[in-house]
Amino acid sequence: MSAQSFPQFPKLPQELRDQIWSDAVRPINPNHAGVHFFTVFNPVHSDEKFTDHLVVQQVDYCSNRSKFPLILSAPTSKDDTSLPSWNVGNPSTYAADFGLWTACRDSYKAIYKGYDRLRQDSIQKIKRPRAFPTWHTCREDCKDFPVTFSAANGDGSPVHLTVLPLRDLFVLRRFEDVGSISSALKNAPFDSPKLGYCGVTHLAVEFDPQWSVEGIEQCRNNAEITNVEYRAYREISQAIWSPLRPFQHLWMVDYRLRLKAGVSGQEKRAALWKSDFEEQFVFEGQGCKYYAVPIENPQDFCEYRDGLEPSNPAWIVSGVLEGLPDLFSISPNYSNPFGERALPPFGMIGILVCEYD
Repeated sequence: MSAQSFPQFPKLPQELRDQIWSDAVRPINPNHAGVHFFTVFNPVHSDEKFTDHLVVQQVDYCSNRSKFPLILSAPTSKDDTSLPSWNVGNPSTYAADFGLWTACRDSYKAIYKGYDRLRQDSIQKIKRPRAFPTWHTCREDCKDFPVTFSAANGDGSPVHLTVLPLRDLFVLRRFEDVGSISSALKNAPFDSPKLGYCGVTHLAVEFDPQWSVEGIEQCRNNAEITNVEYRAYREISQAIWSPLRPFQHLWMVDYRLRLKAGVSGQEKRAALWKSDFEEQFVFEGQGCKYYAVPIENPQDFCEYRDGLEPSNPAWIVSGVLEGLPDLFSISPNYSNPFGERALPPFGMIGILVCEYD
């Protein structure tokens, strides 16, 4: 809301204006995990339309391009793939915050207050003494610590985006065209160890309906398949087996799926959830939510929108991809940096179902 859309708004009492802006802010609390979309951009060979929408990198990035060749850029809209944008047609949670950061001083104050509350609560947790601090407890204390970073907005003006690296879901697009999933995050301002961060918790890729068990078997038999498809299999497999992967959970989002009737309710979902090892993650985007389904018997929770199970259900393809370390010369013998309890017991790739409001 602004003076242009509501000329009398500035004349309202300050207390009422503050309340209106406060109500406009999406829920910012530990019970609401967000979703953030990024395009993986390679400065050597990628579409130039992304060059004006890049995330601002750390200071020594340009002098070390060979080590960190990949950058994050804005995603394109599903309705218009010709132009990337940080806010137009962007379902990310950071896009919901976009206008509030820039509309006016009062809107900035309202959204800053929401994130600052999380920041102060996290600082209190970090400072509290622990008899036996561990890597896991320290990470839990930092789970709701927000990170704000800058990106180019296409017209030369900067935008400021805020994320919760250890709670939110980060969805990478176009990774199969340009290189490693893990490398794309190593230089991100909300992930880089050089800036004091230690990875994100949830990373996702979008399932391509062209992916199939047959395609993976062709990889095994050294048969020719498209470069894009081969790279997708390779990058996903390398990401989950990497000894220094910068994420804890890897997810696949299959937009062909929907939750079964009644399962979207929290109580019903909890009653059906039989796994003692998997959390019931829910991530909230703009106009949609992403629900995790259990690795065992996902069909109890979700179904395909057309009512027919395809020949390449996401859980079958992901299960086969988990067994490919030998195909890409990857050694799975490593100590997981996130702790053994961080690995799902029955697989390493989770499935997310997108439900639209």
